[in-house]
Amino acid sequence: MDHCMRVAWFPGMEAIAKQSNFLFSPMSIRAGLALLAAGTHGPTLRQLLTFLGSEDTHHLDEASARLHANVGAWPQLSFAAAIFVDRSLNLTPQFVSSAASAHQAAARSVDFENRPAAALAEVNAFIEQATVGRLRNVLPEDAVDGRTTKVVLANGLHFKAT
Repeated sequence: MDHCMRVAWFPGMEAIAKQSNFLFSPMSIRAGLALLAAGTHGPTLRQLLTFLGSEDTHHLDEASARLHANVGAWPQLSFAAAIFVDRSLNLTPQFVSSAASAHQAAARSVDFENRPAAALAEVNAFIEQATVGRLRNVLPEDAVDGRTTKVVLANGLHFKAT
């Protein structure tokens, strides 16, 4: 069976085009891929582990936990992450536990298929809460499609400095 991942919308692209105060954080990209790896297996898992430079998921979880501990030590840095998975897919207790403990991420089941607007509202509410209101309605109404959206990875790194 072929699998295809569709990136429907990425809020950073618009910010980049406008040359606003936006950057791609290597930590955010790594965090998203590490969280994705925690929920996969087989060839996909091996590819992600190779790309992330980890021997296995235990090693990846330890590296992620260390990275988050280092970020937490700096008061001017904040990080938030979540994975929203369609209810048609199964979130295992092991994945939810790994997401929370090693990756400092929330793992939530939402109904993209039957209630895409409510699922989108939940994603946007998480982002708004995680950024203390700095980012509101990041994903527009057409960001999720009830027929094709199965997973949304959301994370952000905020750095406050003068």
